[in-house]
Amino acid sequence: MTKLVILSETEQKRFDAPPKFTDEEQTLYFAINKDLFYLIESLRTPTNKVGFLLQLGYFRSHGKFYPAHQFRQQDIQFLLKLLGLEASNLDLSKYQKRIPILHREKILKELAWKPLTQKELDLLEEYVIWQAKNQHSPKQLFMMVVDYCWKNKLELPSYNQIALFITQAYNKNESTLVKIGSEYIPIAK
Repeated sequence: MTKLVILSETEQKRFDAPPKFTDEEQTLYFAINKDLFYLIESLRTPTNKVGFLLQLGYFRSHGKFYPAHQFRQQDIQFLLKLLGLEASNLDLSKYQKRIPILHREKILKELAWKPLTQKELDLLEEYVIWQAKNQHSPKQLFMMVVDYCWKNKLELPSYNQIALFITQAYNKNESTLVKIGSEYIPIAK
């Protein structure tokens, strides 16, 4: 089964990459209220403080989490300045394994979003199958999936996961239609 190409390669990369914020967007998505200030202060290292805020800002904007190697330098610099930290105290190579997972859990809880568990993936797949029956174009269906995640406060899956669901849904619907058609259309002898 060949996976449908729903977005261009550039669009795919943009979907799976952290946002490129303007100065105004940095101020908006990395905003720190009183509760968040205390939470950040409780984090032990500058790396954890910056990593947490990067994940939070990116999630607020795109509903997704990213590995440290995808963090944007201009956002790192913005947060260092915002938090009054020195770049020499930052080592994002240490922001891996357990720490980003704990930060992800905190962020999802703080924002009242659901993690992308197998249960949620199964529900999302059912939604895609149901919507594919309505003859939407693959790109329309892709956007409907993204919208579904935002409306249901569900962490967004990767482009590949959504594209795979859509491909499988179209293939399943096509197989069903072929089966129904073969039951009613006599085979020429």
